[in-house]
Amino acid sequence: MEDSKLQYSNKFAVIEAGKEADERDSDTELMGDKRTNIQGVEGEKDEEGKEKVKIGGSGIMSNVTFASLGLSEPTLKAIKDMGFEHMTQIQARSIPTLLLNEDVLGAARTGSRKTLAFLVPAVELLYHLRFNPRNGTGVVVICPTRELAMQVKNVHL
Repeated sequence: MEDSKLQYSNKFAVIEAGKEADERDSDTELMGDKRTNIQGVEGEKDEEGKEKVKIGGSGIMSNVTFASLGLSEPTLKAIKDMGFEHMTQIQARSIPTLLLNEDVLGAARTGSRKTLAFLVPAVELLYHLRFNPRNGTGVVVICPTRELAMQVKNVHL
């Protein structure tokens, strides 16, 4: 798979934000069948009629803001309180797809805020369902290491 491509299989989107893509200073092209309309993202059709999306930015950061996603006020406030305004490349590629309730398999280097990339959509989906603790378990996060489990636990959305 080429770096920085979004491809849909039968069951999930595969997103890879590799080192080469993260270090590129130019726009990165993505391919996909479904995308939300977010600011800072230009859409056009390729020869097969699929939407072609460009997300600009340099390093691991993108030029897409969390505010452009149309998130709920409590989620936006929590993100702002953590000091984040712009998404990283992996977040800009995965969060809109996850908000569409599609499965995503994402890969990006350490420190690219992958944890937030899957927690924001999970919290948003629960918020819109008006989920309450009395409903039971809302999200199960499986972590391969204790360190990652502690990192996930310490995100307060």
